[in-house]
Amino acid sequence: MTTYTVQSGDTLFKIAERFYGDGNQWTLIRDANPGIDPNNLQIGQQLQIPSSTVVKNPQNLDKIPTEWKQAATPYVPMLVKAFVDQGINNPNVFAYACATISHESSWNKNAVNTTDAAAHTGYPGAGLAQITWKDNYKAVGDATGIDFVGHPEYMFDPNKSLIAQAAFFKLNGMIPYIERGDYESAAGKYNTGDFNGRNEYTRKVANDTSLWLAVFA
Repeated sequence: MTTYTVQSGDTLFKIAERFYGDGNQWTLIRDANPGIDPNNLQIGQQLQIPSSTVVKNPQNLDKIPTEWKQAATPYVPMLVKAFVDQGINNPNVFAYACATISHESSWNKNAVNTTDAAAHTGYPGAGLAQITWKDNYKAVGDATGIDFVGHPEYMFDPNKSLIAQAAFFKLNGMIPYIERGDYESAAGKYNTGDFNGRNEYTRKVANDTSLWLAVFA
């Protein structure tokens, strides 16, 4: 994290352009500085500038694991944006999210889990992220402002599903585990509701996360 002092004529767009080479990443700075008014920066104001690991080089997409390359390539940049827009900007998290989707839906935006206990509740595992149960639909909906309870079909929208995934990670306290590389505990929470949960799924997600890290290097 870098500290920057606002100068005359500065806007968050201009500051993001200076630090990231992309003014559209100004939301990273806004989210790292709660309480600031993006439309009324003050000369001398101190801003925290987070590091950016957004995929800028499309060649990084060539490093997507071969098994998932064709299916995942259209969605990886969308995933990064969904997470960054919620203040999550860590390559471990991006890689873990990709590994999770690979095992949850195989990157099929129309995937539906018809075998688990929630299958006939109206709120099954659906879409890329496979968020399950009405309570979870409501929680991520309340966090994002997207009415997933009233419109569960929104989970089939890839962008909305990825936004829901990012919100789910935050709401369930998974981010610190993922950031420090404890992928299996995070997978336990996502799959079993318990950070201590361990099974073949958690082992595979943890292992495959390491394969995805090259995409975000």
